[in-house]
Amino acid sequence: MSERLSSDEEGEQLRSRLGLDTLGQVFGAIAAVGMGFLLLCFFALFAVVAQSSDTVELPLSHPIVIVGICSWACVVVSLFSYVIWATQRLRNQPRDSDQPVRWSTSDPDPYGEQERRILATLGFGLIVLLMPVAMVTGSGGS
Repeated sequence: MSERLSSDEEGEQLRSRLGLDTLGQVFGAIAAVGMGFLLLCFFALFAVVAQSSDTVELPLSHPIVIVGICSWACVVVSLFSYVIWATQRLRNQPRDSDQPVRWSTSDPDPYGEQERRILATLGFGLIVLLMPVAMVTGSGGS
């Protein structure tokens, strides 16, 4: 007779198999996979454009475009979800001292290190969020 594992035990087995200990690591893994698919879509679009001698117009229903949009959304949502999760976790974390947070890299302060990571993720998320706007409007001057 095999007994069914409880949901806690199943979750623990899945976590140990994936090596993801926290929700932040899950968001990071989702963002990395989404970024990989997004880069593959860019390379595929480049290959499609390079093969044709005329101007290429891909409809929104083209598979490359669909995968690109979905992976872009996956990256943006996971990065901003990480920022929200990490900020909430940082707010609940007690500070060791009342000293202001030092942002120098020579003296690692765990609180300041977490703040730097959140701000870097927020900045990268904004860049990825605004990337389609730059692509659609074009980067050429006047």
